[in-house]
Amino acid sequence: MKNLILPFIIAVAPLTACNSSENISIPDSSIHSKEVLSPESLKIINEYNSIIQNAHNFENDDVTKSKLKSILPQLNKINSAKERNSILLNTYLRLEEFDQAYNLTEKILATEKKPNMQNFQCLLMETLNKDKPQIKKCYELASALYKIDVEKLKSNNPKYTFTLWNYYSNMYQAGHEEYIGKLKQIIKDQKHESDKQMYQTLYEIETNPNERKSLLDSLKLPN
Repeated sequence: MKNLILPFIIAVAPLTACNSSENISIPDSSIHSKEVLSPESLKIINEYNSIIQNAHNFENDDVTKSKLKSILPQLNKINSAKERNSILLNTYLRLEEFDQAYNLTEKILATEKKPNMQNFQCLLMETLNKDKPQIKKCYELASALYKIDVEKLKSNNPKYTFTLWNYYSNMYQAGHEEYIGKLKQIIKDQKHESDKQMYQTLYEIETNPNERKSLLDSLKLPN
């Protein structure tokens, strides 16, 4: 259930989680996904992966944070935008540098508007306690992007219902409380108990303040 949402497990899902973000997936930020990694970039990525994989061997979190901070300048040299942005976002989350993560999403979204990345930025804005009107505007933008995706899909497409959920839930977070009924209807329409339970969990995350807080807290990745 950890990476149930985001934009993260099903490709169309927005970033959310239940209690922990240990395996949160960062939304794809790349326009050109066929970039070839340079030898230098591969070396940097391998070093980063080594730090993450060995994090549990360190006596305390400060060791991991120190190593990640030391490698940050190198991460910016990764030649693939997709790899560079994903690793940087994960690193900023682990270091709890949410301002830096937010600034990076601004740069990414200035290049191309993607619903999952827009949704991720909204979550960061909540974490940073941005002004509520600003947060609602962000979710309004995300919902518009999800709506475009919904309109491109046929109703029998496996991604349709989840994308529709993302559209409705972002509209709800944007302040359109009438969409809570649409979320409930999606839950009601599920024929399989596992799907019904999944959407019920997502519903709690969207509407229950305590579950919402747990989601925002889960952005703080373990070191």
